[in-house]
Amino acid sequence: MSPLHGPGDRRWLRRALWWTGLVMIVGPILVGWSMLEAPTGTVHAPLHLGTIVLGQAQAWCLVMVAGIGCWTACLVLLARHGRLRRSRRGLLIAVPRTVVSVICTLTVGICVPAVWLFSDTYHVLSPAGPGGCRIVSAHDNVAMVGDYNRIWILPSSRPLLQPTGLSYDFDSGPGIDPVQEGTFHLAWAGRTGSLSMWEPPQYQREDQPSTPSVVSCDR
Repeated sequence: MSPLHGPGDRRWLRRALWWTGLVMIVGPILVGWSMLEAPTGTVHAPLHLGTIVLGQAQAWCLVMVAGIGCWTACLVLLARHGRLRRSRRGLLIAVPRTVVSVICTLTVGICVPAVWLFSDTYHVLSPAGPGGCRIVSAHDNVAMVGDYNRIWILPSSRPLLQPTGLSYDFDSGPGIDPVQEGTFHLAWAGRTGSLSMWEPPQYQREDQPSTPSVVSCDR
């Protein structure tokens, strides 16, 4: 007999899934609140996962979605093997858990799409530098007027991006991403990259020449 075939073992598994889901949902909410309370100008390094780059808020949202997955698995087990408790003690346990689950699920349903919609869009620029060092452009999707692009360094041996302190701020053409438009140029001289970004021709002004920024991988 499988160790999960006994009623007691199934009950233990359901409880483990429910509490794990709760920690995976409430934990990121608390972390997100601390990020909002951080001093103005605080920069939270994005995270490189495989072939994509995510902001820290986006990564925590994935953890919250995984928490909902744990609760879904718990409900599946309850529907297949569980039984409703009709005693007063059973109701005292079930009702608070149900209320907490509904509130947390609604919170995740609201927060995750909002965070994903308003988070920066990250582009890993080509070509790569010596040793696999890459330059990453973060396009601000919140700005309603103009465009703001922050430049990061992606070391080949670290999952967290490193800030360069460089950015490109365009006054015209709101919503235009220079990387998607192809209006950038990156060249390497050893471990030092020279990056230029400019507005598309329909938005470019003569008094805004493109000045290359020097980015070094030796950090």
